[in-house]
Amino acid sequence: MIEHSFNTMSVDMNKALKKQKIINTAIKLFVKNGIHNTSMQMLAKKAGIATGSIYTYFDSKDALVVEAFYCIVNESIAAVKSNYDANQLVKERFYYLLEEKIRFDIKHPEKFKFLGMCSYEPIVMQKIQKNDWENSPLAAVLDDGKKECLLKELPIHDAFYYIFGGIGSLLEWRLFNRKHISDTDITNMIDMAWNAIKQ
Repeated sequence: MIEHSFNTMSVDMNKALKKQKIINTAIKLFVKNGIHNTSMQMLAKKAGIATGSIYTYFDSKDALVVEAFYCIVNESIAAVKSNYDANQLVKERFYYLLEEKIRFDIKHPEKFKFLGMCSYEPIVMQKIQKNDWENSPLAAVLDDGKKECLLKELPIHDAFYYIFGGIGSLLEWRLFNRKHISDTDITNMIDMAWNAIKQ
């Protein structure tokens, strides 16, 4: 019984590792070639697996794109929440979360670029549910900010676009041109985002 359980765990772990390998390879290819120009055959060859094996884990390329998107989003949320103090003032929490998110994006430029690409992909945007926005730690900060009359009464998705639209564009330009991003640059980006939504 113990041996059977161990073997089952080993198989499950191998499947999880293989699935993650497919996702990681897909992100690299999507960023390099574009989502629509990356075929499942191309992905299979790069990942070193049979094309049919991909469909064991993902029903379609669309399903793979969506799962890759959520994989990065969940990873970034875990990163920004690592030392997050929900008892701080609204502005302090806002600045902390955005600084950690920007540093995550700088550390993982391919993932950042892929998330940017997904912003224009209907297959991804259609899958994002209202609770996906609301489950973000930033959503609670924005809600508290509105209750304290610090922030504008904006729908959550609008506020996110106000915040990340400017930061994302500036960060993308800096990364594309290999410009150094200093602590002052990061603070300026967050100032810009705060000023866009404050009362």
